[in-house]
Amino acid sequence: MRRLLQSALVILCLDGQGVRAAPMPSTEEFMNILSVCGAGSGITIDGDLEGSISSLYEKEKTQGHATQQIIAKIIEMLPESQRLTAYTAYLGCVEKQAKSRTSRIDTISEAFNTTYPENSEVITFLEVHDKKIIYVNSVIDTSIVMLSSISSAEESCSQLASNSPPSNNVTYVELPLPNLRDKKLFETDDVKPSDVDCNVAVVFRTINKELDWTSGGTGIMQYPIQGFFSVKRRYSGSVTTYILEERPASVELQAQLANEATDN
Repeated sequence: MRRLLQSALVILCLDGQGVRAAPMPSTEEFMNILSVCGAGSGITIDGDLEGSISSLYEKEKTQGHATQQIIAKIIEMLPESQRLTAYTAYLGCVEKQAKSRTSRIDTISEAFNTTYPENSEVITFLEVHDKKIIYVNSVIDTSIVMLSSISSAEESCSQLASNSPPSNNVTYVELPLPNLRDKKLFETDDVKPSDVDCNVAVVFRTINKELDWTSGGTGIMQYPIQGFFSVKRRYSGSVTTYILEERPASVELQAQLANEATDN
């Protein structure tokens, strides 16, 4: 039994070396998770042990250690007679509970329109996710589809950035996010520059990203962009700029979020 338990603890430590997709729960939440997963198992955690576990969790969390690594160390702190029971009770349960109680990384799939004056959903999403990490599975759209709207958006937003397509190899792209002040104007083709609100922009800071453009042959020009980005809002006069700085992530994690976005 001792050999089985030691092997199990080694497996827990090795499996914990992967990248986490979600933040760790707070210490209070983690202690509640232990109570939930250990309910009815006969595991006893008195006041002194609870304090020691809390201190251990805070230290390990600060050092960036994964949940399974922490659980392995907690099991070793328990009386030997309870360790195998704790392993059985906590295995899978704690990590599952931790993931369900922490905020997941939200995905934005709406297009970043630089020429078509409709970015209300994009702007709302970025505002809600200020100072957070998001996953971008979208396109930078520079299509020419409505001549009146295009010319008005270009004229109104010219002070922010050029609407010409970005170059393929980019590490910094600044783009306007034009919006019609009155959505009813979409029903007409009589859009004036004064009808377009262009006081919002977005900046992409990427990690040596190459943007491969796609074209529909009818004025459609789009640049797909994927990756994890931190969002930071910045004000400059009347202009609000959302800075999206790409964050490194494993290929596996990138693929997981891309697949989820496609499924949805």
